[in-house]
Amino acid sequence: MNRLFRPLPALLLGLAATFAGGSALAQYAGEEESGPWQEAPIPPAPALSSRNLVAVELPEYSTLKVGVDLDSVELGKDGVVRYVMQLQSREGARSAYYQGIRCRTYEVKTYARYDFGATPPGWQDVKTDWTDLHDARSRHAKNLARNGICESYAPPISTKEARRMIKRGKAAWMDPAGM
Repeated sequence: MNRLFRPLPALLLGLAATFAGGSALAQYAGEEESGPWQEAPIPPAPALSSRNLVAVELPEYSTLKVGVDLDSVELGKDGVVRYVMQLQSREGARSAYYQGIRCRTYEVKTYARYDFGATPPGWQDVKTDWTDLHDARSRHAKNLARNGICESYAPPISTKEARRMIKRGKAAWMDPAGM
């Protein structure tokens, strides 16, 4: 009979940790018990740089090269991972976007796009809503979320962890000269 009750303390400790962890995750994701999630003020887009790009894995049939500027990756207090993504076609056309991914709801939002043709070139604000990452229009962000930023529906625990997750993802280092 004594052997029957030995696992009980471990079971109770595990249950307590589960409930405490769930509450911490909800608070971390910005969903306080007192109200719904609210997006934090959006920081300005970082300077465009191709010095520290990490390639985003895409299907073999894709004609684009896509990279994330690792130095631009930041985890906000609202649980949103914000970053700069650069794209280049086979023909050499380039585009860049300042975006955020919210792992908890598997959504992406574009905050700005880089206008290479402007004088001087620079960021142009874009007003978009959160979009489901399953949407075909956001396949680059979807691959970034799936192969680097999100662990299922959980955001990384810090900016450092977000950057590490992108580096360790299925993506390989991208040669900045090739972007």
